[in-house]
Amino acid sequence: MPSNLQAFDSEQLKEVFAQAEKVRDGVFTARDKYFWSGWIAIAALQTILKLIKGDKWGETYSGLIANADLPTMKMRRELDLLREMLVSSAPQDLVKNLHEHENDTISFPNESIRVHFEEFLSKYGSRTFDMIPMPTSKAWYDHPVHVAKAIHAPVDNGREKPARNSPQQLPRNALTRLVWLLVPKVKEMVVERDTVIRAYEDATVPLRAVMNEVGRRLKERGALSVASDVKFLEPSEAFAALMANTQGSLSELQAAIMKRQFARPATIHNWRLPVKLQTQAKGKGFAILTGLPASPGMASGKAVIVMDDSDFEKVKEGDVLVCVASNPSWTTLFGRASAVVADLGGPLSHASIVAREFGIPAVLNTKCGTSTLVEGEVYVVDGTRGIIMNTHSQS
Repeated sequence: MPSNLQAFDSEQLKEVFAQAEKVRDGVFTARDKYFWSGWIAIAALQTILKLIKGDKWGETYSGLIANADLPTMKMRRELDLLREMLVSSAPQDLVKNLHEHENDTISFPNESIRVHFEEFLSKYGSRTFDMIPMPTSKAWYDHPVHVAKAIHAPVDNGREKPARNSPQQLPRNALTRLVWLLVPKVKEMVVERDTVIRAYEDATVPLRAVMNEVGRRLKERGALSVASDVKFLEPSEAFAALMANTQGSLSELQAAIMKRQFARPATIHNWRLPVKLQTQAKGKGFAILTGLPASPGMASGKAVIVMDDSDFEKVKEGDVLVCVASNPSWTTLFGRASAVVADLGGPLSHASIVAREFGIPAVLNTKCGTSTLVEGEVYVVDGTRGIIMNTHSQS
């Protein structure tokens, strides 16, 4: 990756982007090596457990694949180490003026903490705050103060987790022998998927650098109000605008950006995701909402709708985390939440895997949880059956 992109002309920038894009796309090519065999193993394991355990299969499934050596959980342990260091080092001084302006400053109590913090960013700085990493997504190393906020965030205080059915309670028969043959393959896929996400984010770094430079140039030409608006453009559109010399082309570009900003607010960071049922009246919320039972157990709490990292501080101990989807940067929230509800997601999505690791119920793929559940209202999340109920609908 060239270090001085400002010295490149538009054609050279486009070529650098194309080369970096091939590298990033290669990450998904590598995924194909395990994808299909892993899904077959998951389907087989779930089918067998349903035959053995009936309605309780989900609890056993979670117990079997929990405690996988996930890169995401390694990252969280390192974040916890930083937090422990700060507990005895005036943690209130790490971030100043958190709520006053965007340019918050970080003040380190001592040199050791500064070194550990910078080492953490050097290792995990390519992580993004977005649910789907894009070439224009903001990364941790771009906004280190957000990492500092995550360190300060309240964490799990030892509350009791939902009970799990012990895998050792499986009967000794031929089906159980198949279970133990399948479990290693499923756990391998869970870990590999998490690893691929990390590799994908790393491969997005050069793309992000190019798009930031494109945004800077478009702003200088008056095509963008702010350079960060480049996130509302497809790369092909951004490069076409960079090479265009007509005012008409720039006007069309600005009109497209305004339309996309209206369709999906800038805080979402990804206008490509469809907005589900945004016009639906919220009122008292749905009595029952259904989705994929991703992590078993039952818990209740106040719904807190989190659309991006600016909402992280809203999540308090025992709240129900409601989101479109999550990624590894959201892991600290799972230590506070009593349950997770997501519009999107499957058995191997980040929210599903991490909820099982934390032992909290999760219901995913609800399609419209963020637009139907009411912030502040208390809901019961049944991760075993895949149901969300308000307290008035319980029998």
